[in-house]
Amino acid sequence: MLKLTKIIIIIYMGLNIFSCKKQQQEYYFYGTKEYLEKEQSLSINTEQAALIFVKNYFQDNPSEKQVTVSLDIIYNDCYIFSNHWFLSNPKTGDYFLEKSYWINGKTKEIKKIDNEKLNLLIKTPMERFEKKFEK
Repeated sequence: MLKLTKIIIIIYMGLNIFSCKKQQQEYYFYGTKEYLEKEQSLSINTEQAALIFVKNYFQDNPSEKQVTVSLDIIYNDCYIFSNHWFLSNPKTGDYFLEKSYWINGKTKEIKKIDNEKLNLLIKTPMERFEKKFEK
């Protein structure tokens, strides 16, 4: 019986060590200490990422003369920008990112996302980076 118990424990430990674990997503809300720490670890700051967003936004919308940039979070290494506020539900943690631009803070690459839903532990009230730019 003791031998069987040892075998079960060894198998259980082996499964735990070698099992695939889902990588935890990292997110940082604007205006928090954690956001500032994450921003410092990236190669561009919020303002520089906003300028990348603005350049791409005006290329995609040539008739627009101005845009108000909105940012709430860094998700993993990406600043997530839009020209509107994102909807969120603090009760469910759903965070709806429609027509957003994701600027990678390390590589400066940009991805345009039409519709994405994240599930986050939403901090309320949220601060928001907002700035108006003209062409």
